[in-house]
Amino acid sequence: MRNDRGFFCLPELALKVAIPRAMMELLRLKLRDDVLRDLLLTGRRVGGDEAARLGIIDAACPLAEVAGCAETLLAPHAGHDRETLGALKRELNRSFLDAAKLDNHN
Repeated sequence: MRNDRGFFCLPELALKVAIPRAMMELLRLKLRDDVLRDLLLTGRRVGGDEAARLGIIDAACPLAEVAGCAETLLAPHAGHDRETLGALKRELNRSFLDAAKLDNHN
């Protein structure tokens, strides 16, 4: 994410809308408990540098460095078998995938 522009927030409280079960499960998988609670209950905006510190994103950098930063983050994945990587990611995110199936059937 650019460190000088953009933000991440969960404004559902101010918008008076609930988060669907599957999305909540995804947020639980991706965000630390304290970060999720804070952002859900305050709706505050988090910029790039803070988002990186909170573990919301992998890195924040200037626009001119975004591509290089992304390449650096992706380098450890180069050469891995895509099917195996996909299977591992599906299992890491199984609770979200199951919740999404339930949400789609209701």
